[in-house]
Amino acid sequence: MSQLYCRIHVSGVQLDIGSTGLTINNEHWVGGRITNDDPQAHFKNERLSIIHDQLLAIYNDQLRSRKPITAGSIKRAYLGQAGCLSLPMVFDLYMRDSATDPERKLTTSTLTVYDNVRKKLIDFLANEKALDLAASEFDVSWAKRYRRWMASLPQPDGKVGYAESYIIKQTQTIKNVLIWAKLHKHIDSNPLDGLKLKGAEFGDSVYITEEQFQTLRKHHFVSRVLQETADVLAILYRSGFHYGDLLDMVAQHKTAVRQGLDGKLWMMKKCPYPVR
Repeated sequence: MSQLYCRIHVSGVQLDIGSTGLTINNEHWVGGRITNDDPQAHFKNERLSIIHDQLLAIYNDQLRSRKPITAGSIKRAYLGQAGCLSLPMVFDLYMRDSATDPERKLTTSTLTVYDNVRKKLIDFLANEKALDLAASEFDVSWAKRYRRWMASLPQPDGKVGYAESYIIKQTQTIKNVLIWAKLHKHIDSNPLDGLKLKGAEFGDSVYITEEQFQTLRKHHFVSRVLQETADVLAILYRSGFHYGDLLDMVAQHKTAVRQGLDGKLWMMKKCPYPVR
């Protein structure tokens, strides 16, 4: 005996609606109907016809309203979840809240990182034909598909896939978005609750020698763009700044270089958080 489930296909995308509540003998299932060998065949086939007619009615209703018809939109309407927020919409709300939250005081560079995650996620959902995927449906299986997709993307240097550390950070950001969505009651439960991501592992750092640094510092490029790039690299090498720190420093350049307690000039970045 087997449990009979309902599955729909739209434009190459399939989704499970869920159990029909019917149990059948596999030998009695022929051509999408239950044979008369089952004593309750008439009742069970009637139940299947009702489900089919309901799904067809939803499809026709969306067709008449000229709404985008997807497997996800039909499933949500059938399950009474037509008002669920999609994952891209929830991410937009998260971005808006992050930019205006007076307690977090996120820098422009941090918001840019979040936005890059959002764009990658939208590219993935578009590739999966699931741009209307409800935030509450982005479960562990979707997270794994996302990570496999990230690991398959061709890179400018000819390699395939992003580094595992980068993929972990991207996935963690999406998980944080869903945690935020639950706290703000945009979803009833976090589908990634309990998902544990291993810490990012980084390879050995790459260093340049003092001789290489001096060669870079003294060389003058004909191209203005290359010269500016070399200047930025020189600053990063000497200061140890991350790129985001450098952007913050540029914004505070009038007060950044100050005399330290030892009498030497130091580059000082204003701390965005209160120090206790």
